[in-house]
Amino acid sequence: MIGSAIAAMISVGFGVQAISIGVGGLPGILSIFPKFWGIFLLAMAVAIIVPIVTCYGWAKTHLDEETKTGKTKQDLVLETNPDEKEIVLNAPMDGTVYPLNEIDDQAFASGAMGQGFAVDMTNGLVHAPCDGQ
Repeated sequence: MIGSAIAAMISVGFGVQAISIGVGGLPGILSIFPKFWGIFLLAMAVAIIVPIVTCYGWAKTHLDEETKTGKTKQDLVLETNPDEKEIVLNAPMDGTVYPLNEIDDQAFASGAMGQGFAVDMTNGLVHAPCDGQ
């Protein structure tokens, strides 16, 4: 969007005019008066080049940890829990668990939506399974 905004400023700044309302982007040159084709092509080049350069620059400065350090996500998890303390995950809800083939909804019961289970919740509350520390 940044590249398109700059391209629009170039087009408006140089007074590019169209013969009619046409398609946008590169095929849009067909609706531009021929005397403005050069400026229009410059604007289109800016609309293409600016996002490419911006994305490349962002990727170079925001690489993931594995690329920066050579460590996998599993290595990073082990480093954050070096004592390998046991982490307790509680059930997020209270209720009765049923296999999908025992529920009334045929889309789920037939397995068309994938494998899983159904929960008949007793109190309607869903809690976080751990404290997140």
